[in-house]
Amino acid sequence: MRVLGLALGDAGAAAALVEDGIVVAAATEERFSRQRLDPNYPAQAVEFVLGGRSPDVVAASGEPTERFTRVLTASLASPFPAGAGAFVRNMKAWIGHHLWTRDSVSRRLDVDPDRITFVPRDRALAKHALAAAGWEQGTVVVADTAGDWACTSTLAMTPAGLRVVESVAYPHSLGLFAATIAGLLGFALDDLERLPALAGFGRPVYATRMRRMLVVATDPGKPAYTLDPAMFDFARLAEWPRSSPWTGGLTDQLGAPRDARRPLPFPGPVEAEDQRYADIAASFVVVVEEALTEVFKRAATAGAPSAGLCFTGPVAACAPGAARMAVAAGFGEVFIPDEPGPAGGAVGAALIVGATPDRADSRMAGPFLGQAYDERADVLALMQMDTTWWQRWRKPGSRPIRGARLEFCDAPSPAMVAEELVAGRVVGWCRGAFEWGPHARGHRSLLAGPESAPALLAVRGQPAWCPVELVTQSADPALNDVIAAHAVITGIVGLAHADLCEDDAPLVASPADAVLLFMRTDVDTLILGNTLCRKLYP
Repeated sequence: MRVLGLALGDAGAAAALVEDGIVVAAATEERFSRQRLDPNYPAQAVEFVLGGRSPDVVAASGEPTERFTRVLTASLASPFPAGAGAFVRNMKAWIGHHLWTRDSVSRRLDVDPDRITFVPRDRALAKHALAAAGWEQGTVVVADTAGDWACTSTLAMTPAGLRVVESVAYPHSLGLFAATIAGLLGFALDDLERLPALAGFGRPVYATRMRRMLVVATDPGKPAYTLDPAMFDFARLAEWPRSSPWTGGLTDQLGAPRDARRPLPFPGPVEAEDQRYADIAASFVVVVEEALTEVFKRAATAGAPSAGLCFTGPVAACAPGAARMAVAAGFGEVFIPDEPGPAGGAVGAALIVGATPDRADSRMAGPFLGQAYDERADVLALMQMDTTWWQRWRKPGSRPIRGARLEFCDAPSPAMVAEELVAGRVVGWCRGAFEWGPHARGHRSLLAGPESAPALLAVRGQPAWCPVELVTQSADPALNDVIAAHAVITGIVGLAHADLCEDDAPLVASPADAVLLFMRTDVDTLILGNTLCRKLYP
């Protein structure tokens, strides 16, 4: 059976295809549209995963009627007249479009409405995490923004199926709390990964104040945590940045918000106001980890018998201490999927609907479920380009490129690529199918020698943290050979690694995207399929 999975109505719309219980393709719409966290119907992602075929059934993550009830309730609870604008806009969006998602999908795909199933988002995200981990049984914590009604859920997969053990309902959402703090610090509300990056430069001096906003409960009869509703107005999230999801009570505690146009000087000398922003981020990480630790402890006692914990949902992107917290709660290990955000629901919903008695569970075949390209036309185009004309497209602050020339090499050996890295050059690596998740796992990567990591971060525009990636010969032989060749020369088994993208842009998808990045930034060498191209400056 061919099941098309969809994640709709949120930042990061996505599509996935499951055939006979196996995930064969998955992609987010942002990879094709180049609009970061594109929330629109994933038309191009659907076209890619289906490849001209028709689905037997469609599974969508999230239940529109449940979400509408939540949005309506929250909008009516918002103070009047300040909340009137949010109420009108929310109702216009839902009554005019979102409530009729079934009919809209039916028309777009020419599928009978009866063959479209909606799966609760916490269940869809949990199923995706378990499949990515390859676990037949286990416990999953989903720390979401709002989803349908559940914000943080603990689910257990047992032979009897997937069941919800405990949940914290809206408006007590760690994800919306994170979004609010992100907005206060001048970031996009869905750019939660910036919080731990900024927290590394701060101290948790506001933790005591934040504990009044986010209260952790140790009584098993109460929810694991609660938010103080006097500090937040989540119904106004849809109006951002015209309106703010916080109240005056929050700014009284933490101070005025940062102007997004004010650059953050980290690392380097900072003013007191900049340090305040870092301290707020550090305090946020501390109090959220305290809440998650309580959730994990309850999961360890009430979940399925398991040595490990799956942790997913948008909050997983801003909780770098998840492994430590899971161990403290009694789990032996923690697994976070490549795509912990709402897009993972596309895979999970398809797996749930496509389950059969003889194949109740399945595993994902690694992270490289995106589209593969033939890069030969793009290489030929690159060979014809005159770098004199690149200057007008260069990213501000990049090295002037007038007078530079390009040098090409077909089928470069791993040793040749390693020599580029040893020479201190930043290498863009674009080979094979792109990664399903939002971050590079070896097919769309920026690479540098460990001593050249600052140059790599300069290409990205600002500091960013990436997890350690283990590259095996079986999973990615080409990149594994480069790492081995670099180790032969330097004695260091490892490379600095970041996403192949410009700051605030989606990860590169096509070879044309990689060429544009090569033109605009200080990437020194580009590996495009089986071709190496290096910039040679005068």
